[in-house]
Amino acid sequence: MWARAEWGALVQLQPSPVRVPFPVSFDSNELLMEFIDDGEGNAAPRLAQVRPDPEALDTLWRQFREIVLALAATGHTHGDLSPYNLLVAPGVDGSPHGQLVVIDLPQLVDVVVNPDGFDYLRRDIVNVATWFAARRAQADAESLFAEAVAVLY
Repeated sequence: MWARAEWGALVQLQPSPVRVPFPVSFDSNELLMEFIDDGEGNAAPRLAQVRPDPEALDTLWRQFREIVLALAATGHTHGDLSPYNLLVAPGVDGSPHGQLVVIDLPQLVDVVVNPDGFDYLRRDIVNVATWFAARRAQADAESLFAEAVAVLY
């Protein structure tokens, strides 16, 4: 069941600006998707595993903000977002700071339809903003939540 939900979320998000692994195939309970690597053939690290310098931290926060707002533009939030399901892949534009890739999407939440949707949205933002703030980034969870709500309406 989770594989079907993840497949649907990956397919739905492909045309959006949110970077997610490319879904290759789905059969029964097996899902094959793009391998996100670190540029050297190893798995890309999770955001929770990296120690970015201040400039990279600011760049990654801006990317996270863009992800939240792009998901909100589709009416959704991740539903279980944390620094553990954001990968830091090599930047496609040659950026030395990397690019965030969202993974683990089977619980993608329709914020408006789900009675707890706004709670999930706030929790997703706070979970990741707390990680950024602990590293001294200018990460304002409440401001980002307000922006996301404005995008939803």
